[in-house]
Amino acid sequence: MCKCDGFGPLPQVFTAGDTLDIIAYAKVEGGDIVNAAVEKMLFSSGRGTDPNNITRDFPYVNPVDVSIESSTATKIRYKSTWQYKVPNPIDPNYTYKIWYAPQCVRKTSFAPATTNVLAANDTVIKPNWFDNLFAFIAKLFGVKPTPTQNNNIVPVQNTSSSVTPKPIILNTFGFVSPEIVSTGTCPYIKFKSTVVF
Repeated sequence: MCKCDGFGPLPQVFTAGDTLDIIAYAKVEGGDIVNAAVEKMLFSSGRGTDPNNITRDFPYVNPVDVSIESSTATKIRYKSTWQYKVPNPIDPNYTYKIWYAPQCVRKTSFAPATTNVLAANDTVIKPNWFDNLFAFIAKLFGVKPTPTQNNNIVPVQNTSSSVTPKPIILNTFGFVSPEIVSTGTCPYIKFKSTVVF
């Protein structure tokens, strides 16, 4: 229902101790728009000596608020900004990765229960198999139901315009050309420190 939709622009060079604004996007498309919404974005990072086998330093934690970037009849795009602190010192033997995933919530409608006035009998609509399946999967991943009249979507102030590029200092370690790697699900950012002369 909710899908990743890429990263925002990344700085070409950054150094140890910098704080980066990692901008990530998610989307809900088609008929899913009436059933689901992105409530938060989850981020994680990690490092390892084998670029193909990097473990997370921590699981997806500290959900970050999202704002609606754009909305049409067929697609809603969400945006979130997470501040990532570049390790200091940085280790040239490691490859670093940053992951993200949208936290999806199910929209529910508040249609009144049907009432048969003539028979003085109230009939409550019971959840269908889809509702039960979604509730089960949400419970497995720790997603808690929230009131849906207000999805509590809070815009995040974009502070990327206030970031000033740092000059490259000779004989220091720096991250050069971070790479966004596309996968079948959510992309991730990969980078390695190199010596700048």
